[in-house]
Amino acid sequence: MSCCPSRGGVHIHDASPIMNDHLPPGKGMIDFSEFAFYGADEVIKVFEPSPDVTPDELRESLLVVRQIWGEAATPAAATQPA
Repeated sequence: MSCCPSRGGVHIHDASPIMNDHLPPGKGMIDFSEFAFYGADEVIKVFEPSPDVTPDELRESLLVVRQIWGEAATPAAATQPA
């Protein structure tokens, strides 16, 4: 018997060689279209940027990922200032 349903998740950030990880999506070399299956509603998504990523860069990268993964390109939460 299970207490709670099993959930899958992914943490999201871009990377660029060498040793440049946790970049905002769209600022590195990862082809996020290869991972579009993670865009499914049931997948928990967590952005994991480096501490020096600005709120504006994070909002822009959220739009990049949503556009590539086929979600709405202009959600209200992504266009509001932090």
